[in-house]
Amino acid sequence: MNAMLDMAKHYFSVRGHSDFQVVRMPSGDIQKLAHSHNMQRLRAQCEKQKNFTVENSKFIICPVLNEFEMDGSYGFTMPFCRGEVAPEFVDRASPNKIRTFIQQLIALVENFVVNSEVRSVDASQILNKSLSVKEAVQQNPLSPQVLTDLIDGHIESIKTQKTFELPIGKCHGDLTLSNIIFDDANDRYFLIDFLDSYLESPILDLAKISQETQLLWTSKLMSQTHDSTKYKIAMAAIDEEVQKHFSKYEWYKNYQSIFEFQNLIRVLPYARDQDIIQAIIDRLRALIKS
Repeated sequence: MNAMLDMAKHYFSVRGHSDFQVVRMPSGDIQKLAHSHNMQRLRAQCEKQKNFTVENSKFIICPVLNEFEMDGSYGFTMPFCRGEVAPEFVDRASPNKIRTFIQQLIALVENFVVNSEVRSVDASQILNKSLSVKEAVQQNPLSPQVLTDLIDGHIESIKTQKTFELPIGKCHGDLTLSNIIFDDANDRYFLIDFLDSYLESPILDLAKISQETQLLWTSKLMSQTHDSTKYKIAMAAIDEEVQKHFSKYEWYKNYQSIFEFQNLIRVLPYARDQDIIQAIIDRLRALIKS
């Protein structure tokens, strides 16, 4: 997803892998636009963003101002939420500020868990999603054969399950740090770019957090210079604390690697950067071995 943050004299931008167009309008508002086949997907995301609530005073949902259709396109506008992208926040933040963010991020997802109910989900639902993603990955001309082999191993692991006992109820859907704007001046964080998920489960948000911590996702997508070493250390700290906290849940211990794998392959149909594709392949290999 794209986040464009106006920091006095320049823009900080984070490249994304969706087909949506995100621009800042002369009014200062942010416009998100989809064409033809992606219109319904963006409409569902807008609906989720409008109706989403959080029980955490530090996290603010960026509101939807209006929706519109024109020339075969659908879009909506949001106010410009002033702040920093994650790598810039980490660059300037003290260890205590970073610890506070980690605590608040865990509290956010824990609240999603509390507001969900553990249910039996037929394994075919998860399997069918991975099968459809495999087909989409194979249509990307940049996808090497090794990806098909890795995905086949992942699919076999799903087939060993009849059902998945998962928390169902609430999730952001795309909780990488590129979808959090850090308003450090006011000690708060804006949530943007919600994703309408095939499963409304917090385990998908935890998979997205792993995408960030394991692949340094927002750091890789950010074009501006930043302290990549400090970012790596911060992401390792998030990863450690998230695992420590959520390992109390059986569903996390049993299924986290499966959903992290599925999440990563869902990025591949849109990936055009060979370095990112290779980073995903390396992580998929580690997950298959785990």
